[in-house]
Amino acid sequence: MYDVWRRAELSKRLDVWSSYLGSRVDEGATGRRELEEVLAAARTAQAAGDLDSAEDLSRRLIDDAGEYGLPHAPSAPRPEEADAQVRDYVKDLLPEALSLAERDGLDRVSLFLRCESRRLRGRCDIDPLTRQDIDYVYARAWMALDLGQVEAANRELVRLRDIAASFPERSP
Repeated sequence: MYDVWRRAELSKRLDVWSSYLGSRVDEGATGRRELEEVLAAARTAQAAGDLDSAEDLSRRLIDDAGEYGLPHAPSAPRPEEADAQVRDYVKDLLPEALSLAERDGLDRVSLFLRCESRRLRGRCDIDPLTRQDIDYVYARAWMALDLGQVEAANRELVRLRDIAASFPERSP
């Protein structure tokens, strides 16, 4: 599953660069041809399964764009942004890595996780330490989902429900 995540992350990064070069950099601009060659080499390395080389080349794009003084060049996204962007790409690659039953398990846990955390976060009677616990368990569950570990995500969902059980719903 880690390989799926890496490929998706790399695909997203290279697609962003392709869009940037196609829409923001003039045909004759200094460095465009060189950046397109690096981008093509990165895509070739990725297609050949050499993800390490492809990632090195994608980092080189950032460095080279800075050297060429290209304005508004894509930078490395913050970790949370990167994960959010990559999840869509991962969904496209999951059928190769996981069975239908495993994907259904991920979707089920994801749905329950969102609902349970939303319900807990909306409560006013939860102290700051418990909120921190909720955020921590929620993050661990998402990490497990990102890695395709349904059992681990289920364990974290149980932990979240245990926290919720200590704050029963009040009747109106």
